[in-house]
Amino acid sequence: MQSPSTTRPHGIIAILIAIHWSTVATAGTATYQVTFDAIWSEETHPVDFPRNPHFSSLIGGTHNDDIRFWETGGLATQGIEWMAELGSTSGLRTEVDAAITAGHARTVVAGGPIRQSPGETSLQFEVADTHPLITLVTMVAPSPDWFLGTSGLDLRPDGEWVGKVVHDLLVYDAGTDSGLSFASPNNDTDPQDPIILLDMFPLESHTPFGSFTFLRIIDGDFNQTGTIDAGDIDQLSEEIRQGGIDPRFDLNQDTTVNSDDRMLWLTEIAKTSLGDSNLDQRFDSGDLVQVFQAGEYEDSEPFNSGWAEGDWDGDGDFGSSDLIAAFQTSTYEEPVAARLTPEPQGWLLSIGFLLALPFIRCGAPAGNFRSPRNTS
Repeated sequence: MQSPSTTRPHGIIAILIAIHWSTVATAGTATYQVTFDAIWSEETHPVDFPRNPHFSSLIGGTHNDDIRFWETGGLATQGIEWMAELGSTSGLRTEVDAAITAGHARTVVAGGPIRQSPGETSLQFEVADTHPLITLVTMVAPSPDWFLGTSGLDLRPDGEWVGKVVHDLLVYDAGTDSGLSFASPNNDTDPQDPIILLDMFPLESHTPFGSFTFLRIIDGDFNQTGTIDAGDIDQLSEEIRQGGIDPRFDLNQDTTVNSDDRMLWLTEIAKTSLGDSNLDQRFDSGDLVQVFQAGEYEDSEPFNSGWAEGDWDGDGDFGSSDLIAAFQTSTYEEPVAARLTPEPQGWLLSIGFLLALPFIRCGAPAGNFRSPRNTS
């Protein structure tokens, strides 16, 4: 039986062809999870603190720059007024639906309330590159007409989806009720005042009531940064080494977590191959410089290396087996997108590099590379 380090590229291609991949996202859309973390309490905001502090159901929508559902200095629409005074979502939902019909919005975004603060609630929504902005609001309750939210937060600045963004939530006054405290009776403001950031009694401190955390949902983002990075494949490799069965890591959905899932993560999610330590979709000198500068090549400490330090075969260490696997299955100095099969020049380079390793280690200045472990 062939060892993993001597598996031919043809075998790897056959494995990849056999893997079923069914979760490729549409290029122009992204899925986000927003978590509303409410911290409002008597400890954080002791002045005029009310009984039963809570927040209404989340409501908003995804849209483009042709519309704003609310903004500081503008007048509240009926939908914003109903949300801020009553906690009602129907008015703003109607306004988002009308914007969808006009082509200015794409989806209504709605979620549950927080019935007692502090608390937390989450929801998922899809956003498109044609409508990359998100508006999301909730009533501060009880209150005259105070609310929290985002207005046109751009999830695709500079043409790239953001991985994760945390938006601190300060309190806004909708300008539709003249009450001065959390428990004030109804006192309609006529004519309306503009929406303002509330910076007077009882909220002079400008301490946030909580935050919205927007996290892009990506298959293979195991460390939940909203991006694909070395930490993700390190977690997957650790799960495989431990014999784990967490379904999050079962990318090909065959009820097991093994090297097939790892190869699928590399080729289908990261769009790369073994050796690409910096995950720039190339295996080149930059990767070799990075891993040898980390100083973990065949050192005496077990399981101390990750992908970025040269553990390309997933055994937790950086050694000659990682270099052999990388040069056998990848094309050195060529973008992944251009690869078909390794070129003869790549094989000659790999052989020369591996033959030179003992001399590289022996001739390096002290501290640059560590001595190889004793394998006898």
